[in-house]
Amino acid sequence: MKKKLLFTLFLFVTSIGFGQNTHTLTAYDNYFDPDTLYILAGDTVNFVSLGYHSATEVDSMDWVNNVAQHNGGFYVGQGAPTNDMKFTINTIGVYYNICVPHANMGMKSIIIVGSQTTSLVEQNQLKNIIYPNPASTILTIRNSASVKIYDMNGKLVLEQDNISYKEDIDISSLRKGMYTVVLDQGSQKLLIE
Repeated sequence: MKKKLLFTLFLFVTSIGFGQNTHTLTAYDNYFDPDTLYILAGDTVNFVSLGYHSATEVDSMDWVNNVAQHNGGFYVGQGAPTNDMKFTINTIGVYYNICVPHANMGMKSIIIVGSQTTSLVEQNQLKNIIYPNPASTILTIRNSASVKIYDMNGKLVLEQDNISYKEDIDISSLRKGMYTVVLDQGSQKLLIE
């Protein structure tokens, strides 16, 4: 009986660790790969730096405006108070990351943290808040009451409120390039071709 109890306890303890994963966020020249990272609460992010970069958590508006103002969250890499290049996020939400030395160049990424109870369908919907992506003339917005689109310099180029479910937005007036779309649930990168 004692062996059976110990074996059950061993299985329980080892199964807890299997639900957590480590994800890699790599810094290249002046961008992060991936620029949007989807993880689960309790997962670890391993920051791989090539050169003088940092992964520094900032507020959403500082992220949009390329401002390197650390908000007290994670901070690894150049100038960080520790040599540890890993951090764990335990709370569900959207986390905005910027490279402090290269913030004015728009070197940033987003980490979207879901939960173990989030279904596979819900996780896929998080990835598809806007579509198509890349887009050219029309952008469909799912599950957001408002949208703001910023160019890579942080300039607001399009804003629309009172959006209905799966509403199409005309983006034909925007030039080709990379944009940041800010929605109720967070932000996403958009490529216009």
